[in-house]
Order: sequence, then C-alpha cells, then structure tokens
Amino acid sequence: MTAVYRWAGDLVLAALVTLVAAGAVLVLGVSGFPRIVLLLPVVLFVPGYAFLAVLFPDRYAPSRTLRALDRAQVVDPTGREYFQIGTGERAVLSVALSLAIVPLVLLGLNFTPSGISAVPLLYVLTGFTLMCLAVAMARRAWLDPADRYHAFEELGASAEGALGGGGVYSLALAASLLLLAGTGAYAIASPIDSDPLTEYYLVTEQDGNFTNENAAEAVRNGGTVHVAIGNHEGEETTYTTVVRLERVNPDGSVAEASELDRFSTTVREGQTKRVPYDVSASADGERTRVAFLLFKGDPGEATRDDAYRTVHVWLTPPDGQQSQSREAVSSPAEART
Repeated sequence: MTAVYRWAGDLVLAALVTLVAAGAVLVLGVSGFPRIVLLLPVVLFVPGYAFLAVLFPDRYAPSRTLRALDRAQVVDPTGREYFQIGTGERAVLSVALSLAIVPLVLLGLNFTPSGISAVPLLYVLTGFTLMCLAVAMARRAWLDPADRYHAFEELGASAEGALGGGGVYSLALAASLLLLAGTGAYAIASPIDSDPLTEYYLVTEQDGNFTNENAAEAVRNGGTVHVAIGNHEGEETTYTTVVRLERVNPDGSVAEASELDRFSTTVREGQTKRVPYDVSASADGERTRVAFLLFKGDPGEATRDDAYRTVHVWLTPPDGQQSQSREAVSSPAEART
C-alpha cells in the first residue's frame, strides 16, 4: 500500500482536488470567493498535469524528446543519455498545457446548445482530467517500479537543488504563467455576471437550427414557438411562464387580459432551455396581443407588473408598433416604471 501511495499519490491528490471542486460548485452551489479558490487549480493546473502524466509516466525521457532541458541530463548504467523531468519542468508544462486545453474546450462548447459558460466547462474539464488520471495511473502501473515517477520524492529532491541550478528559473517561469493566466481563469471560475440575469425570448426551429425571424408569424398563425430561458442567476432556478391574451388601450395600458396557459421550467445555472409551445390564440378585436410573462417560482395570480421578464407578439398590431416586442425587466419595480 505504501509503495502504491509513493508513485500514485499525486494522481489521487489531483483527482480529489478535481472532485471536491466540481462537487462543491455543481452539487452544493458554492459561489463567490470560495468558488474561485476551488476552481482556479482545476482550470489552471490540474488538467495539464493529468495530461502530462499520461505523456510522461516515468522519471526520465529519451534525450531526443526533451533536448532543451540539458540541465537535468543524466546517464544510465548502459551509457544512454536521458533527461530528467523535474518538478519545475512539470510545473511549467502543466500550466502551459492547461492554457492550451481550456481554450480548446471553450471552442468546442461554442458549438453546443449550452454555449460558453462556467458550468459546462467544469463538466468537461472534470471528465477530461479524471480520464487522463486513470490512464496515467495505468501507464505507471505497467512500468518497472524503479522507473515510475514519484512526485513527492522528486519534489523534495528539486527543493534541495533548485537554488543551485536551473530549477529556480523553471519555478519562476511557472509562477509567471500562473500570474498571467490568473486574470483569464478568474473570469471563468467566477460567476458569469455580478448581477442576476435571465435571458427570455421566442424562437422557432428550422432545419435543426433556432431563429427568431419567424417567431411572430408562428404565434399569429397558430404554430409552434420555443420559449427560450437562459439562466445566469448564479444558481438553479425554477421559472413559471404565463401565456395571456391581452387587449390594449390606445395609451398602452392593458384593458382586458385572459390567461391561456402556464407551465414551469427548471433551468440550471449557465443553461438555456427552449420549451416548445403550441399557440392557439386568435385576435379578439383591435390592439390584441399574446403575452408571455416569466416569473420566478409560482406567481399565484400573475400580473404583468409583477413579471420578471415579458415578451409579447401583436396579433393585430396598432400603427407604429412592432409585431414582436421584448421587455427586459429585471425586477417588478422596474416593470412598473
């Protein structure tokens, strides 16, 4: 058991750091400064360290692979030259690889329905890191015990020799990379917005793509629209959408309203859900519109003044009015202004 801990302890520690950070953010909903502290190593260091452990499971690498690290050159009993990958080199390469991995993940997320946000990024980085750590442990297990990389032994040896050689430069470079990447990682690890935000709009689906170009026509013609709700509130939120048919006075006030339907939707932080809805409303006189009112939780008796977000589509638009209008209401107080 002790022998296993010697050569696999760093991998187990990296897995624990990743799982604790992911569990705290995704399950417990930790936010603010603790969230940043937990996620910084998961974004800046651990993914690169895990990938590097897969590439170099042993202490030494052939000289043709790491020729630039000539300060750590050693010679084995057969006379073959090797280069040792010390703690400083692994620190630098771990940060550099993390800085390469995270943008690639973000690029891939850009083409997914979830888009670029912290929660999907954490899911992908967690899965990638744990997979690499499992492969790295398997690769080390197949090596001769004398050739396996022992992180804690190497750390002690590097600390003793760093002040007298190139190790101090490697550690300084690693610290510089961490400082440089810290600002970008802070934006990723911290909540997306300091102020709560919920996106709310109508779209239609065409050939597998979502667009808002024909949403108003779909409502007026009794078609299917998708009610899109994007949650950036910092926590999972349950919303209620209330669909109303409204007749409007010339001064813009609601003269008469009848509720057509209501439904609830739970949206995770950073996620956008599109809920299909079949519209079955017809114009009832002039200045008639279909309103989609969004509330947090169950509003009980729903009124436009208390709505968190509103979108409406004119069935018989008055002169000078757009066929579809969205009101970005962030609070009931603002709704009444």
